Amino acid sequence: MPALAPESPADPAPAEPEAEPESQTSPQPEPDPSPDAGARSEACQHHLATLAEELCGDEAECIAELEIDCGHTLDLDGDGRDDRAVLALDPDSGGLTIEVQFATGATEVIGATPTPMTEAPDIGQPMPPPSDALPPDLSWMAAWDVARWTQTEDGQTTLVRGRLGHASGPALGDGLWVSGTDAAAMLVYTKTGFLLIQLGY
Repeated sequence: MPALAPESPADPAPAEPEAEPESQTSPQPEPDPSPDAGARSEACQHHLATLAEELCGDEAECIAELEIDCGHTLDLDGDGRDDRAVLALDPDSGGLTIEVQFATGATEVIGATPTPMTEAPDIGQPMPPPSDALPPDLSWMAAWDVARWTQTEDGQTTLVRGRLGHASGPALGDGLWVSGTDAAAMLVYTKTGFLLIQLGY
């Protein structure tokens, strides 16, 4: 075997790759995919101001404690993927709506047109068909939250918010619990679209 030639001391050492600037390696927050993100933020602020005027008057302490979520993540259509519901303003009427962005890419708006409405049945009774419609504009809404679709041990399905469970009726997935100052209801997504179920309290 021929002897290997000694390395030349003049050969420069291989240059180490330069480290990338920290700004390129730091994780960046994902942008909101919707171009209406600013409008939804405006809708939330507008609604908070409306609530403060209606519920608090000039009481600074009441205004400081007044809060409402601007959006919720839940599985409305029961496909196992997260959908997003956010407060928005109807561009024509200026009324408060809920814009639902489904994981499929579809978008629907609650409150821009009348929403079918029914009353929650007694325990063990079937859900009655819609007998009325909720007028557009959800400005009456003082609070809203997610109610998770849950199957009980006996095979029944309920929408659970906190410790309370409500009949899921025709809901395909999770529901949105919505409340005014004196009554609450459940917004659910069904095979025929959104339905508001009055809870009676």
